[in-house]
Amino acid sequence: ELKSEKIELSEAKAKALIKDFRKSESGMKSKKKILDNLLIEIKAIEKLKSKVKNEYDEVVNFMETYNKGKDRYNSLFDSFQKQAKELGINVNEIPVIKELDKSFDDAADAYRPLQSIIFDVRKAYE
Repeated sequence: ELKSEKIELSEAKAKALIKDFRKSESGMKSKKKILDNLLIEIKAIEKLKSKVKNEYDEVVNFMETYNKGKDRYNSLFDSFQKQAKELGINVNEIPVIKELDKSFDDAADAYRPLQSIIFDVRKAYE
């Protein structure tokens, strides 16, 4: 009878362990599906971060070109203004100056909104 009780006790322990294994198996299978989906999302985020970095780098190049161009614009405008004054005409009557002013203003209008978000964009991919 004592041997029978030992077997029953061992069977109870085995059944409890079987229950734990089944619970673990079910949980691991469920978590594997979740992790697989999260990995897919992480890979998509990494691709997006890479794309953001590339776009950021291109924008920075355009912004640098604009910033360098501002000094050249001022110098060129001053030169035209002196020449126009020597000729006795208004600098704004020179067609290329009108076009230069418009292109400068258009570039400035495009620059301003980027200036306000560029740091947030950089933080997003770091």
